[in-house]
Amino acid sequence: MSDLDSVSPEQGLAIGQAAIARGDYRQAIAALEAAAEQAGVATAIGADIRYWLATAYQASGDIEAARSACRQLANHPLREQRQLAAQLLYILEAPKLARRADWQVEIPDLTSLSDDSSARLRQASGSLAKEKKETDYRLTPVDDLSRINTRDNRFLGFGLLFLIALLGWILFRPT
Repeated sequence: MSDLDSVSPEQGLAIGQAAIARGDYRQAIAALEAAAEQAGVATAIGADIRYWLATAYQASGDIEAARSACRQLANHPLREQRQLAAQLLYILEAPKLARRADWQVEIPDLTSLSDDSSARLRQASGSLAKEKKETDYRLTPVDDLSRINTRDNRFLGFGLLFLIALLGWILFRPT
């Protein structure tokens, strides 16, 4: 008998949700499966547990188990629960789309680097950050005012005219 068999369905759901939030899907599945055994499928808490269980299965890569958890809710007494299960099942059964290789970025596995290599990598990235010049956006006074364009582009006049027309239409339109 494990520790999870002695917890209530509500506690098992909370443990499972916390484990999913941490990315520990194995623990989430264990907690949610134990809670699902205690809670009936037809209860509201049972439906919530199975939704989270389907999420944990999907995140761990077991799509068929996620589909099975959704199918258990297909005959739930509440219409909203059936609809949610159908929507989640629709997502899980959606076909995988092919992606072009140039649309993805490969992230290299840095776990095989030795401590010297990772220290050099950090040092190199730190020196690049120091070399990056920051742009100075402070206002500087202009000595020659003749270089400033002071020609009126009539935007203000058109804007005021538009506002007056809009207010006139709002106030005096026939109702």
